[in-house]
Parts: sequence; structure tokens; C-alpha cells
Amino acid sequence: YFLLYKVTDEILKAINSSDYLIADLTFGNKNVYQEVGFIMGYNASLKVKPENILLVMRKLPDKEFTTEIGFNLRHYQVKSFEEVDELKEIVKDSIIKYYNL
Repeated sequence: YFLLYKVTDEILKAINSSDYLIADLTFGNKNVYQEVGFIMGYNASLKVKPENILLVMRKLPDKEFTTEIGFNLRHYQVKSFEEVDELKEIVKDSIIKYYNL
């Protein structure tokens, strides 16, 4: 008997059991895009709007913000930030709004 352990399975389980997902699209990591797609598909299967997802992206001086976002996510709101303090406020405000705190 041979058991394969996949890290991706653990990540998807964690996402599936989470109430809220924060995804940083700054560096175009394909794994992050897969995780966002997973939760969007899960939401769609439950007929739930993707309000439990916060997409963020750091504005970098050498990159064009809108063209750096994958085409399949461009129609979703992506919050941009330049400094970590801005990101903290974005996350805090988004969580307060989502959980009605």
C-alpha cells in the first residue's frame, strides 16, 4: 500500500473550510490563481456570490497594474496598495464589512 501526500490537497482543504480568502495577485503566482479559481468554483456550486474573497495587488513601479491581473479576474474588484499599512487597512475594512462587525 502506497500513500501519496499532496500539499495541494491540504491547501484546498484549508481553503474549503475557511470563511474568507485573501489572495495577493502581486507576482502572478499561478498557485494563487488556482486557489482563487477553486473558491470561486466552490462559491458557484453553492450559488453564493464571491463576497468572501479579497483580491489585492501591490502597485509596483515597473508594472502596469491592470495588465498584470489575469484576464479572468479583471472584472472582479482588485484592491491596490503601495505600502503595507495600506494593505492592513484594506484587509481590516474588508473583514469588518464581510462579518458586519
